Amino acid sequence: MKGGARPGSGRKPANFDHNRAKKLKEQGFSYAEIADRFGVSVHAIVWFFKKEKQRNQMASVPPAIVTGK
Repeated sequence: MKGGARPGSGRKPANFDHNRAKKLKEQGFSYAEIADRFGVSVHAIVWFFKKEKQRNQMASVPPAIVTGK
């Protein structure tokens, strides 16, 4: 994550077990319950699942065919 001119500047990402968070969500836990378990903000959990959804959508889209015109 970039946050400024100095190396390492900017907000650091929340540190939690992403695989465990996915399993908890599959079991029906709410974002607030997952956040409470890991001691992170609800926003961090929501952000993670939003990015995860985007990654999954991009992985399912076939690459575009480029023609050399």
